[in-house]
Amino acid sequence: MELLGKRPILKLLLLALIAVVATNPRATAQALWGVVATVVALTGDPTFATHAVLSEHEIERIDTLSPQQQAETLMQRAVNRYEGATDLIEARVDSWIGQISFSDQLSNSTNTGYASADLRVRAAAVEVSLAAYGYSKQPESAHKLIADVQNREGDMVSSLWVLGLLGNRGIERELIVRELIETVKDPEPQVRHWSIEALGKIGSNEVIPILTDVFRFEPELWLKERAACNLADSGMFTKEQRMLAVPELLSMADHPSLEPQAQLWVYQALREITGEQIENDATVWRNWAARGGLL
Repeated sequence: MELLGKRPILKLLLLALIAVVATNPRATAQALWGVVATVVALTGDPTFATHAVLSEHEIERIDTLSPQQQAETLMQRAVNRYEGATDLIEARVDSWIGQISFSDQLSNSTNTGYASADLRVRAAAVEVSLAAYGYSKQPESAHKLIADVQNREGDMVSSLWVLGLLGNRGIERELIVRELIETVKDPEPQVRHWSIEALGKIGSNEVIPILTDVFRFEPELWLKERAACNLADSGMFTKEQRMLAVPELLSMADHPSLEPQAQLWVYQALREITGEQIENDATVWRNWAARGGLL
C-alpha cells in the first residue's frame, strides 16, 4: 500500500480494473489491459492525436466563417501547432483590420501564442493583435502612436504595447526604439513597465543592451524581473540573440550593487538562455563562458 500511496496513478488503474471485474466477472486479461492502455503517459516521447495539419476540408470550412471567427480559429490552430495555420494568418491578417476585436477566445489564444516556444506562433499573435487593435503595418501608425505617447494622450499602455508590436514587424523600428529608450526612464512605473514589454516584443539585437541596462539600473525590483524575463524567455528573441545578453548578465552576477533577489534572477536567466544547469556561482559561470568563447 505504501507503493500505491506514492503513485496515485496506480491507485486509479487499480480502481478501474476492480470496476471492470465487478461489472463483468468474465472479463479477459485482454479486456483488462484495454483499460490500462487508454491511460496516456505524461512522460516519454510526444503522443500525437492527429497529424496537426490543416486539412483541405477545414480550410474550406474556415473560408465560410466571418473574419472574427477565422481569426479565432486560426489563432487557436496556430497555438496548437497545426501546420499551415500561421501561413493562413499571414495571408489573411491584413484583411481582418477593422473586422476583428479581442473577444475572450481571441484574447486567450493570442496570450497563449505569446508564450509559445515557436517564434512563428508568437509572430502570429503579434499580427493578429495588430489587426484586433485596428492598426495597419504602416509608418503612419507608428507616427500617431509616438505622438500620443509624447503628448500623454489616449491609453499609454496600449500605445506603448502596439509600438512594440509594430517594431517587431519592422515598421519604423529605429524610431520606435528611440522613443522607448526615453519612456523606459519615465517617472511612472507603469509607463516603464510597458516600455520594457514593448522593447522585448521588438526582438532586435539593439534592444538587448537596453534591457540589460534596465535590469542593472531600474530601481523597482518587479521591473528588473520583467527585463530579465524578456531577455530570458518572454521576448521575441531567438536563442542566438539571447546569448548576446550572457556577458553582461555575468558581469552583474556577483556585483555588490545588485540586490540579492536580482542576483538570483541573473542565474535563472542564464540557465534559461543557455540550457546549462550550473549552480549559482559567478566564477563557475564565467569559466564556462570563457571556455565557450563568450568572454
